[in-house]
Amino acid sequence: MKKRPLLFAALLLTALPLPVHAEEETAPSAEPTEPPLFSYGLDAEGHAELTDFLPSGEFTGAVNIPSEIDGHIVDYIGANCFQDAAGVTSVTIPATVTDMGENVFLGCTALDTVQVAADNPYYTVTDGVLYADGGKLLCLYPAAGAAVQFTVPQGVEEIAAGAFGYAQRLQEVVIPEGVCCVDSYAFAFSGIERVEIAGSVSELEEFAFANCLLLQEAVLQPGIQKIGNAAFYNCTALGQITLPDSLAAVGAYAFCGTGLTHITVPASVETISDCAFGYTGNPASGSTAVPDFVIYGEPSSAAQTYATAHHFPFVSAEEAPSETMPTETVPAETPARRTSHRFSDPGGKPADWTHILGAGLFRNPKVLWMLGIGGGTALILSAVLLIFYLKKPKRKTVPTETAQAQIEEVPENPDAAQETPTEEAASQELH
Repeated sequence: MKKRPLLFAALLLTALPLPVHAEEETAPSAEPTEPPLFSYGLDAEGHAELTDFLPSGEFTGAVNIPSEIDGHIVDYIGANCFQDAAGVTSVTIPATVTDMGENVFLGCTALDTVQVAADNPYYTVTDGVLYADGGKLLCLYPAAGAAVQFTVPQGVEEIAAGAFGYAQRLQEVVIPEGVCCVDSYAFAFSGIERVEIAGSVSELEEFAFANCLLLQEAVLQPGIQKIGNAAFYNCTALGQITLPDSLAAVGAYAFCGTGLTHITVPASVETISDCAFGYTGNPASGSTAVPDFVIYGEPSSAAQTYATAHHFPFVSAEEAPSETMPTETVPAETPARRTSHRFSDPGGKPADWTHILGAGLFRNPKVLWMLGIGGGTALILSAVLLIFYLKKPKRKTVPTETAQAQIEEVPENPDAAQETPTEEAASQELH
């Protein structure tokens, strides 16, 4: 009778630890999950809006943008989401995405392929280029695209921000009639050498062609009304440009850092913002006036007001040089080389001549001109002295009768014939 309770207690004690032991030692561990690729927020309808591609510079390969994340439908890709993700080679956009922010893929230098789900109601891909809104908006030309020349198709009305950014193989672009706007950074950092822009484009927005280091020719057709801030900033190979008569406003730093040495401003221009042209540098590190930069325009115009305010020479537009584009344009010198030969500072005051001499005396045409006059004068004086020296009788210890006769013929003041110009006279000749 007593054994049964003991047996029951023993069984109970041996049974109790079993589930505890199983939970601590044999419970399956959670499966490792892949790190999230995107950070996101939620809109009013609970849809996900992708804000950042988290791997960014560390990622290499293709990206499939999810149609759903954590149970939320993905319908928007935020501005700069993939910016500088240089290892991304292709992107696939799902049917759920119907909107994007600006510069989404700016800096994706290896991107050569863009795909869109067949049932996406808003985005399409034609010949490798991403369009939206039935082809009215050109969203993205892949930066690693293989084309050398590209003509924007008919029907496109707007070129999106950053659309051609960093396109290094592309050399020539034609923007035809029908396009009304070229957004910010549209061609920034690209390798284009020539662009032709139709007059239907009312505005080139800020930084539209900034840092296009190979851009030599930009043809702006009549109709363009505004060139935005820094639109052609640091286009160092751009040596000349013709501004259309329709132009009304030029933004700050619009042509700063280009190869321009002069510019003709049409009378239609009413506003010219700070450092629009005639400068190198940028607002962060400071700007430097381009030496001998000339502004041509109509008297009492915005061009003359700008020239006076910035201490640039102003000349009537009637005397402006022809702006025909050469077939082969030699890239202009870099700002660093040109600023080493300044004859005046940004305020128009004389520059430090020791700086000029130290920066390359014998490449300065004005200094060479002065040296040429001085060298020529010195050569003439040397020749005169040599002639007089040769004609001067040589002295002997015992003069002969002939020599005595020659001595008698010498003027009383023989040194008068050998007088050289004084330092003051030589100085006047040099000047």
